[in-house]
Amino acid sequence: MKVKIGIGKAVMLALFSLSLASCGNPFERDPTHVDEQSLGKDAGGEVRAFYKARQWQAAWDDASEKQLLEIINGAPSQGMKRELFIKAQLPQDRS
Repeated sequence: MKVKIGIGKAVMLALFSLSLASCGNPFERDPTHVDEQSLGKDAGGEVRAFYKARQWQAAWDDASEKQLLEIINGAPSQGMKRELFIKAQLPQDRS
């Protein structure tokens, strides 16, 4: 399946990638909830406000993860390298 990605989606994806990096290791906590400590010290006020407005419920689920990975894996079709978004091997789900 070929996934088309526009420049706006690429920018959004990059921003999501940055915010995810601030969330710490998702396997060390309840995956359905976020707390201020798990966000880390580098998470800005907008990230904290986002989760506070969601009553600290996680924004990502398996379907969101799958969709994001499909977009990232389609980056070469838009002349971008996957490594721009994911530099290391992703951790495997322990379940």
